[in-house]
Amino acid sequence: MRWFHSIFYKTVRPAVGKCGSESSSSQPLATHYKRWYQLQLSEKQQFITRFVHNYKVQYPRSKTNVSLRELSHGMDQFQDSPSVFGIFYEDIWRRALEQGGPRTGSRFDHPSFLKLLVERREPPD
Repeated sequence: MRWFHSIFYKTVRPAVGKCGSESSSSQPLATHYKRWYQLQLSEKQQFITRFVHNYKVQYPRSKTNVSLRELSHGMDQFQDSPSVFGIFYEDIWRRALEQGGPRTGSRFDHPSFLKLLVERREPPD
């Protein structure tokens, strides 16, 4: 039994200790992206345009595509960004926090949705 104790603490235990170390590279992926409320209007509109296109590519037969297109219609003309897209953005942002974890079954699980998030230019707080 003593040999097990010796092997465990020489091989397994040091690895466990290293897992909890904090470094800038171990920050969650989501901290590298802005939140919806931090986006400028132009960034929100760009996200919406790219989101609608990506959703259509990922789910070409979905009836949701018509609704998304209609919701995004006229946002340049009215200098607006429909708030419902902020909900989608935040869902994708949260998914970035969980990256590497189990898939949730969300329609936004596809990696192409993570590419739609707007990166921070300055380091996170």
